[in-house]
Amino acid sequence: MNTQEQEHWDHEAGVASEFQNSFAVSKMTTTVKREDERIAQLRREGHYVAVSECEVCCRFTDALIGMARTVIGTARTRAGSVDTLWR
Repeated sequence: MNTQEQEHWDHEAGVASEFQNSFAVSKMTTTVKREDERIAQLRREGHYVAVSECEVCCRFTDALIGMARTVIGTARTRAGSVDTLWR
């Protein structure tokens, strides 16, 4: 029996594959940073907020784990936002 056949029969029997196990480990050990509360608080205070939103992927399988949202800058006025955010 070759490797592909063995993986097929393992899958049929309900055994997790190497990729499934790797993805599970990655989900347990990877932190997805979300600053939603901080973003909402800054907006309530009247700040203009620049937010970075990016994918967080499994380091083993490249599967998507989640979306990270972080504050990259704030400004009190819209006119001043370009100057203060990108220094």
